[in-house]
Amino acid sequence: MYREALHEVYIPRIQRGNASFAANVLGARGALFSVLVHFFEQGCWGSPVQTGSKEHSLTAEDQPYILMQTGQYLTATRGMAAPETKIFYERVESLGHSLNRPLLLYFGLVGQWRYSNTVGKLSPALQIAKRVYALAQEQNDAELMVGAYRGLAVTLYFLGDFATARESAIRAIEIWRSGSVRSHAQDLGAPTTTCLVYEAQCAWHFGEIATSKANIMEAISLSKELNDMHGLASALYYAASIAYLERNRAEVEGLASEVLSSAISAPSCTGSALYFSRLWVVTRPKLRLRSAKP
Repeated sequence: MYREALHEVYIPRIQRGNASFAANVLGARGALFSVLVHFFEQGCWGSPVQTGSKEHSLTAEDQPYILMQTGQYLTATRGMAAPETKIFYERVESLGHSLNRPLLLYFGLVGQWRYSNTVGKLSPALQIAKRVYALAQEQNDAELMVGAYRGLAVTLYFLGDFATARESAIRAIEIWRSGSVRSHAQDLGAPTTTCLVYEAQCAWHFGEIATSKANIMEAISLSKELNDMHGLASALYYAASIAYLERNRAEVEGLASEVLSSAISAPSCTGSALYFSRLWVVTRPKLRLRSAKP
């Protein structure tokens, strides 16, 4: 029953194969997550359901697919800092080791990195990012290397090491531009978009304003091209942050409207709503005060 549901309904009819139609076109990540929950043992994250009939149970190939799909939509709907995401990705890492599946191990480690980075545990996040980097090097996989550099760039940025963070971001962007990476189908948000954003942030700190703005605009364009709503919300937020620091009220309000539009068009993407809330709370009152001054 589970195998038929996966291969005859979920993959071909709901997700339309690798297109992830229900997620990327319809934005129905919450509904997808509700469906995927039924493929797990009750109350046991990371344990795909088993049945007595070998013919109807999930195969060894099915289980990693279910785990990676669930991880994406769990994070997208519950948020990166939700306690259940930590539990889920720890279990995925364990399964990656036991099944000897490097991609599953990568997925589990990235999920744990994202959780630690979001809740502010930066030292553990950096250690996990280094493990992801070591795994990517071992596999000699360009797509994994981009994701690994993304982890290093983001965490090092928040630790204040802008030079090394920028170097990591640039290396990821160079790999992407080489054409050796086709997609980031199993990741929440394209790592390349994230690297463009953080390279832009680092450039701004070094006074390279033109470079910063160019990279932010490229990040916005790429996220739209990839239909990466989480990446788009992030890029728009940081573009608005730079405009705010330059006291460009019109640009801030225009970008805030774009973030709001992305939140409305993809309500299951928690990142869009979060970035809009941040932008509104941080900038709106101050912009009003500044505009009121003679």
